[in-house]
Amino acid sequence: MQGPATPVSIDVVLDQHAGTLRAAPGPGAPRVAGVDLLPATETLLREASGLHVPVRVVVGEAFDDTGLAELRLLIAPVEVVAGMSRLQPPDGPALLVAADRVVRGRAAQRGWTALPHAMLAMPAALGQKLVFARLTGEFAAIHALIGFVPYWVERRDDGSAWALGVLTPAAIAAALDARLGLQCLALDVGLDDALLVQLDEGARLGDALAGYRVLWADESRVLLALDGSTSNDAIPAHGAHGHFRFLSPSPELLAPARVIVSAAATSLAALQAAAPAPAPVTAASFAADVARYAGLAPLDAGGALRSRHSSHPDNARAVNALLAELRELGYAPSTHDFAFSGRILRNVIADFPGSGVMDGRAGLVVLGCHLDSTAARDPGYAAPRDPARGADDDASGMAALLAIARHLRSLPDPLFHTVRLCFFNAEESGLVGSRAYAASLKAIDAPITAVVCCDMIGFNSDSRRTFEVHAGFTDPDVRDLSVPLAQLVAGAAEALGELPPAQVYTGTRPTGGNDRARFDGAINRSDHASFHEQGYPAVLVSEDFFPNNTGEPAEDPNPNYHSNTDAVVDGEYGAAIIRAVSVATLQLATQDRLPGMT
Repeated sequence: MQGPATPVSIDVVLDQHAGTLRAAPGPGAPRVAGVDLLPATETLLREASGLHVPVRVVVGEAFDDTGLAELRLLIAPVEVVAGMSRLQPPDGPALLVAADRVVRGRAAQRGWTALPHAMLAMPAALGQKLVFARLTGEFAAIHALIGFVPYWVERRDDGSAWALGVLTPAAIAAALDARLGLQCLALDVGLDDALLVQLDEGARLGDALAGYRVLWADESRVLLALDGSTSNDAIPAHGAHGHFRFLSPSPELLAPARVIVSAAATSLAALQAAAPAPAPVTAASFAADVARYAGLAPLDAGGALRSRHSSHPDNARAVNALLAELRELGYAPSTHDFAFSGRILRNVIADFPGSGVMDGRAGLVVLGCHLDSTAARDPGYAAPRDPARGADDDASGMAALLAIARHLRSLPDPLFHTVRLCFFNAEESGLVGSRAYAASLKAIDAPITAVVCCDMIGFNSDSRRTFEVHAGFTDPDVRDLSVPLAQLVAGAAEALGELPPAQVYTGTRPTGGNDRARFDGAINRSDHASFHEQGYPAVLVSEDFFPNNTGEPAEDPNPNYHSNTDAVVDGEYGAAIIRAVSVATLQLATQDRLPGMT
């Protein structure tokens, strides 16, 4: 590889697309216990060094000289700079790599050429033109492309696939040689991000999207380009119209997922027969947890929360309260930080280590929810200042994880797999936090056994007490991995006898009907989708929100969805769902094989 014809420098912001800092506890300015660079960043540093291209790594403003010296020792000989404000505008060609389009936009105004991912830096430094495009054709042909950085890859049940991403000139030539369909789209790779809006069946956003840059559309989806001046939350798709996914470069999408299985012959019936005791959650304890995080009761010395939206100041209070509560329970929680919309946001992570942590057969049982809220359906809603209680969506899921966290700490014996409790941020902005986290696990080849997410498990307005478990996904192989998880949760609920039979969704299409074996409206709609996208088995547990089969009673969706009036939960109903999820979690973490897998 020859160096660039014109000397160029590269600055890399250490964010979710580049790597992770492991912080050392202590007062004062941040101290670093380690730096975990993602493979693409390591490759960039190696190639840049070989071509004598200078590279700097940009970290947070809070680091003092001692902290910077520690960092330089860890990633020597690369220069480390604390904060964009300390970078002088370039006096020659310079690239800046950052996940956050707000940061990229500000850098472009100061003279840098901005890029969203390290994999794009060397092609840009070598003067190659980068094109954002939509590819269609066989998945194997898309997977084989060299120089393609995907934002989205969707495998369908008919064997075809389509993808969105950035291609180099060589990748474009290879795509054409492979007879892939290629449609160039007018997304500015450096300054824009992509947002994929999924419309509910029969919904038409029409004039609501007239002011936005539409890149592509079909009968049920619209792809938008957003620059730093427009927030994801401004897109009018928070209610009956549909929902959206935030898309950014994720080379992990084309890598195989490491799903932990073993040769042990463990059947679904055997798992269900070894039913552990459920979490001792009650209607009162569930309601109390919901109230604290929904602003219906004081959370801390600052009083009640006003909102948990990712752009509201109280989001940080919710994160800090979770960290404190988990520490009090005996956990050693951490945060997974990611840059979004000009801010650093935090997912909260806590492990209950399994006895097989050093065993090659052991993996992670991920139990997830989202910690943010929104009231986007309220007229004139301004997320940075207006209230958004989010009692059902998703303080109910937070309450589920806290109840199970307490139960795990009371167990007399260790589990085999590690249970990882994940409270994801910015779910309401397009599954941003969980997508960043799932990609980071895939990038380090993390072993995943199962993912179970709880989102909206508290609303019930009738005596039927129906609940749903969603395993559906567009890729039938990933769906097939997920169905046994859904059956396990449904079986745990059936064994407890507190709820009617679960409605299990196993479809591969998000819209088009109400047959649960063909359609699943939760596809790409909650945090489990971020793990589906990466190839992991995952399910979503929710209340009776989505359409029921023909001949069944109508669904029972929360009328206060995405409104500040979301302030009421059914304590007995939510507690019963939590007990079922807790039993399924223990069954998964006790066994060394997923049911139904070979």
